[in-house]
Amino acid sequence: MTGDAMGADRPPGRLAAVDGDAVFEFVTELWRRAGWTVQSADARDDVAYAARTSNGERRRTVLRVFPSSEGLVSGASMRGVVAGFQPADRVTAVSLVGFAPDALGVADAHGVDVVGPESVERLLEASGATDLLETEAES
Repeated sequence: MTGDAMGADRPPGRLAAVDGDAVFEFVTELWRRAGWTVQSADARDDVAYAARTSNGERRRTVLRVFPSSEGLVSGASMRGVVAGFQPADRVTAVSLVGFAPDALGVADAHGVDVVGPESVERLLEASGATDLLETEAES
């Protein structure tokens, strides 16, 4: 996604208010606010399952949330995402920092949706969920 290949090692702008330890909770709550039903994967603290029905069509995805402490998501990290799930799984990789160009190439080649900082900002606005940032800033 344009704009989601960033060059920083920490979240830009308003997203910097999200505490590194709270990124997963922030992302899953944002998806809930966007109309998804979200369930955490029991064995992992960086994966959740999300589903929603829109226009009569049921969509499901596996959310793989990268902690901000990992910085820019690399191609190697994205290959790990691809290897970690079944080919039939729809996977959405989320990073508040962004994705290196090689990570975007791997994602594109394997059908992984990427949601980086600019997309997260748009989702915050579209979902009316900017209060999540205020909550994080108060924490």
